[in-house]
Amino acid sequence: MNKLSGYTQIEIGGKKRPFKMGMNASYLICEELKIPLEKLGDALSNANIGKNVTVVLWAGLYAGCKTDKIPVDFDRWDVGDWVDEFSKAGSVNQLMASLSEINENSFPKEKASKKKMRGKR
Repeated sequence: MNKLSGYTQIEIGGKKRPFKMGMNASYLICEELKIPLEKLGDALSNANIGKNVTVVLWAGLYAGCKTDKIPVDFDRWDVGDWVDEFSKAGSVNQLMASLSEINENSFPKEKASKKKMRGKR
């Protein structure tokens, strides 16, 4: 992670691309999966991420491009093809681990925020 929470660069589709997991990507995921925001955690759980990986990747990549104010030069179909490439290369597990790490680090953890509040008193 660097300049923004939930922001990183990933090598996919033949080049490094910005990836941002946050509220905008969450909105896109919910819209694509036709689910309410409160069901997003279930969609991103380890049990479901495999079937939703292209949507999650597309949304994060789209949000990353918008954050960096660069043109979006791909669509969901392209992202699906890129996931296929990861599968052929045997690196889907690496991709899934990266997505899980990004997701875990995208939103503040409750314990961390309580500690910060206590220290400011």
